[in-house]
Amino acid sequence: MSTSKRKIGFYSIKIERQTNESSNIDSKVISTLIKEINKLDENERIYDIKKSNKFHFLNSQTKNKNIINIVFASAKYHHRPPLIDKDTGDRRDNPKSLTEGELESTHISLKILDDEIVVLMEERQVGVAIGSFVSYLKIYINRLLKTKKTSYTLSYSVIPKGNFLEELEKLKRIRLGNIYVEKQLLGSEYLNYSNRLEQVQDDLILTIKAKRNRSIKDNIREFSNLFFTEGERISKIRVYGESEEGNKILLDTDLVKMIEYLEAEVDDTTGIVDSATIFLKLNKILKGYEVD
Repeated sequence: MSTSKRKIGFYSIKIERQTNESSNIDSKVISTLIKEINKLDENERIYDIKKSNKFHFLNSQTKNKNIINIVFASAKYHHRPPLIDKDTGDRRDNPKSLTEGELESTHISLKILDDEIVVLMEERQVGVAIGSFVSYLKIYINRLLKTKKTSYTLSYSVIPKGNFLEELEKLKRIRLGNIYVEKQLLGSEYLNYSNRLEQVQDDLILTIKAKRNRSIKDNIREFSNLFFTEGERISKIRVYGESEEGNKILLDTDLVKMIEYLEAEVDDTTGIVDSATIFLKLNKILKGYEVD
């Protein structure tokens, strides 16, 4: 075993239970939902994102009082490059099938509170992002728990360590903004781009430029509100502006999102994190976490 530094993001999920008579926050239903998903056969738990040639699923879950620990698995498929030996340079065909992929794990810990669910999530390029996790929950809550009389809506937000919007308002002028959006928007009804997307990076960059001597602060403010309240389609915002003193300022949502780094034990052969040790550390943070 060796150790690896893991990046942990902080988020909040809200679940609203809606009936003909009322609408209420129902955080505890997440426990029922996770249990019901876990009862399904593994192939029924798999959600296939065909345009990305990627699938993910709830691999395992454990619960202790109001904390749920989840190992969320994912893999990319339809990609089979040849293998090469580092010592000899010998090459051979890759034996995996086009429906197979390398299994990756994302560790997620949830703390159920009365009006929200606090989420600590391992963040990796090859793992599952918070937007994909929440989208997965939405699919299964409607499939497993929705009835004629009861439906559910899910939303999530970033838990910031600083106030991005406050810093945004301090800027005299914003001349350029980069909005990082998920590549599936290319295949949406609006853009209707249906070509294969596996060669495209996970995020597309929407660049907004101000006209000469003008500012796009109002536009960026709207995108920022979307990012912090329901950021499924927007993964990051980067803003280039000027202060009242004329200094150039860069704001980046990645720099204001609450992040911690944990040392985790990793299997030297598989590269897989030891779940017990990372959950121990995540749960310690959650047990001491209180919402203002």
